[in-house]
Amino acid sequence: MSKFKKLLASAAVSTIKDVGIEVNEIGQQVANWDADKANTAWLSRGSDNVEVVLVNNDSMASGVTSALQSVGYNKGGDKHITVFGVDATDEAVDLIAKNYMSGTVKQVAVGMAEAICALELNATQGKDYIEGTDYECDDTGISILLPYQVYSRE
Repeated sequence: MSKFKKLLASAAVSTIKDVGIEVNEIGQQVANWDADKANTAWLSRGSDNVEVVLVNNDSMASGVTSALQSVGYNKGGDKHITVFGVDATDEAVDLIAKNYMSGTVKQVAVGMAEAICALELNATQGKDYIEGTDYECDDTGISILLPYQVYSRE
């Protein structure tokens, strides 16, 4: 698993723990943003003892959901494993509406574009990337924190 992907997964788990929720992380898998790879990876893992799956994009969340459905979960009934993705794609919104997926987050495009422009301007001027901005790095010093918009079926 690449350092970046590990960082994303670790940050999500750390955030959940920080708000007081007990977590028993049973593993991480790489699917390279691909629904078919996520489906195959998930089928090889199985669903025993899994309550929540956090996925770094909606395409992979769709693949995980498909794999779960192939073994009887997430078909709109009581047998359900919570799956969250990222991007609020039309497919994810549809899966959430059908109660197959639990939620997703949507990146705020304007905020991302503003951040990219500010960081790029600083870089071209030889400054520290976040100098003179309101942006802050996360604990790793690698990523800046940008707003997200939660999407759920509620």
